Amino acid sequence: MDATGPQGPAASAPTEVSPLSDESVQAIAEALGGGASLDPAVPMADVLRASLPEGPASVNPSPDVSILTVLVLIVLVWMAWLYARPERR
Repeated sequence: MDATGPQGPAASAPTEVSPLSDESVQAIAEALGGGASLDPAVPMADVLRASLPEGPASVNPSPDVSILTVLVLIVLVWMAWLYARPERR
């Protein structure tokens, strides 16, 4: 047997790993003391990631609010045109 091992210099350990169940991951994390990480290069399990709070409900204004918004935009465009137009003599 060589110093490179029984399988040759390009051999490596198998990379196909079955994922652990969420319960197993949580049990291991509790046994390690919470946030202890074995290796920073190993991705964190989904069950251990912090969950983000739900965002606010989508904005669905009533038709009268939409009409008022359009009118305000029209007035703003008209005011910008009044400011930028050439001066009359």
